[in-house]
Amino acid sequence: MCAPHAYALFLDLDGTLLDIAERPDAVRVEPGLASDLDRLRDSLAGALAIVSGRTLDDIDGFLHPLRFDAAAEHGSTLRLADGDSATLAATIDPDVVAAVESAAGTFAGVTVERKRSALAVHYRAAPHAAETLAAAMRDIVARSGAELRLIAGRCVYELTPALASKARAVESLSSFFPFAGRRPIFIGDDASDEEACALVERCGGAALAVAGEYFAPERSAFAGPAQVRRWIATLAADLRAACGDRGR
Repeated sequence: MCAPHAYALFLDLDGTLLDIAERPDAVRVEPGLASDLDRLRDSLAGALAIVSGRTLDDIDGFLHPLRFDAAAEHGSTLRLADGDSATLAATIDPDVVAAVESAAGTFAGVTVERKRSALAVHYRAAPHAAETLAAAMRDIVARSGAELRLIAGRCVYELTPALASKARAVESLSSFFPFAGRRPIFIGDDASDEEACALVERCGGAALAVAGEYFAPERSAFAGPAQVRRWIATLAADLRAACGDRGR
């Protein structure tokens, strides 16, 4: 059935579209992913967005030369593909950055990913550091007052602005054309995606999980990012065959 204006698709990036890597800078983008996303966006009359903890520059770099509607840094920055970006949170406090880097620096293999409004501490190469890092991060959050919150992801701890979340990002994007008035579908793979999953379900949409360290296979619609990529390519082809040029 051709229904290009019925659905809006919101996609996480790492662990959903991209395979998890040991370090954030070691992620590999599969050839053809951006063009498949672009074809699917056309078939949905534009209603496809990336909702990620990554920076906007990272998102654009991974999907270059194409540019997508996006919520970056867990919704701290919103950008419509044809417009300017809006930053909704302040730059992270340098004292917080210093405290996180000090805690992470005691372990070999731990990587701190600095962003504009957030920080991510990756410990996939140092799993023994998990408990100590978690305690340090909780202490940093407690000392920040109500400004920050801690998200435990897949071998990563993230400090984000307390008011930023992927759920709020989806809600904000859904107020704009071409997302407004559509049934939302969200696909994600870890704890940072749970609130967005709950939101779209409350709105009558669908939340689809990707299996990994967080979502068990029996709770997941997809076995991993490779299956998500195949689904996107197949759906884009099927919708194009059904709709022709009626999407946009």
